[in-house]
Amino acid sequence: AWLLAGLTQQPTPFKGGTLVPVPWSFALALPVDGAGQVAVNGIPGGQGPLSIYLQALMADAAQPKGWALSNALRVDLLP
Repeated sequence: AWLLAGLTQQPTPFKGGTLVPVPWSFALALPVDGAGQVAVNGIPGGQGPLSIYLQALMADAAQPKGWALSNALRVDLLP
């Protein structure tokens, strides 16, 4: 599985689904609390909020084209 992330959204048909973020590649593991929230420390303030669009892409042989996409999610990082 891949976590796709982008600073903008551009819905694009992809393998029978819709790819939402304009992706750039990275792998990131973050601890999640019981409510599903993540605290990211160390983001410098003063520049306003940052929005990132996230979506998971998974190989799935049960899907017609062999791939599954999660719903896209906008994450707002507040300084």
